[in-house]
Amino acid sequence: MTLDKSHSIMAGIIVVLLLALGFGASWWYHSRQAPIPSTPGFQPTAEMKETKQITRVKEQMSVPLVTLKKEEVEKAVPNLPKDITGDPDNKYTTTTEVNPNKGKTNVVTYTNIKTGKTKSVAEVENPPFFGLPKEVFVGGRYGISTEGTKSTLYGGYRGLRVWIFTLSPYVSASYLPQAIQYKVKSFQGEAMFQAEASW
Repeated sequence: MTLDKSHSIMAGIIVVLLLALGFGASWWYHSRQAPIPSTPGFQPTAEMKETKQITRVKEQMSVPLVTLKKEEVEKAVPNLPKDITGDPDNKYTTTTEVNPNKGKTNVVTYTNIKTGKTKSVAEVENPPFFGLPKEVFVGGRYGISTEGTKSTLYGGYRGLRVWIFTLSPYVSASYLPQAIQYKVKSFQGEAMFQAEASW
């Protein structure tokens, strides 16, 4: 076995180990966090951890509770779960829309006991300095290089974020149809780390 081949094998083993470590660390971290809806459709949301231990009290309202007309809400939002829409005792008091963001969004709903109206306020937190994005990415490129036309398939794992920088191990395979003309190999492969900044 040549030295170059042994180095390639060792690099491949290191990349696989790092990917496994990244997946393991990400699973451990996210398993300790409150579940966040990440699939299409409505999902139950977790209560803010800061308010879980707050004492619940019963308030006497001087006016009836103002709700949204049930039929109109369900027509405007047709994908509500059946266990919610099917129960006539469930009433809708407010809705809110949260734009996508990288940080956590805290939502508090409040009811004025004198008017019976319910409203919501939301706060977007900045992402923590360190994070585990838990993102797998794959893609392809096609274009012109110094060795002629080039096709590349690549994939990797965004395993660690520090401030605005994300560190990712990735692999790629490229094909150069004009390789003989430029005296390079037709197929080329890479196993590397990349650091990218986004804001």
